Amino acid sequence: MRRTVVSTLLVVPALLASAACVHGQSEASSATTADAEQAEAFAFVQANCASCHAIEGGSLSSNPQAPRFVDIANRDWLTRKSLAAWLADAHNYPEMMNVDLAPEQVDAVAGYMLTLRSEDYQRLPD
Repeated sequence: MRRTVVSTLLVVPALLASAACVHGQSEASSATTADAEQAEAFAFVQANCASCHAIEGGSLSSNPQAPRFVDIANRDWLTRKSLAAWLADAHNYPEMMNVDLAPEQVDAVAGYMLTLRSEDYQRLPD
């Protein structure tokens, strides 16, 4: 009996520790995947949008007619769904853009743009 209690006291902490390690690895893996997806989205936006739009918060658009992504992202009425719908409909774009995004690209661009939301956002004066 005493041997069973001692064995149980030794085994239970080991099982809990190994479960915590597996759970921690899962969270780390999810964070790494999310970081990789975010980096991929940023690279796509940089390659396809940055020639006209300011894609980061503190910068100005090289094309004065192209809104800054941070200004779009911080519109009060904007939701991920409304942004994705707008990005998916190429008829919304000015002719000069000539962009046709695949659904996964729409998700990536919308997801990236929404990371630019900020509680202390202030629009730059025109």
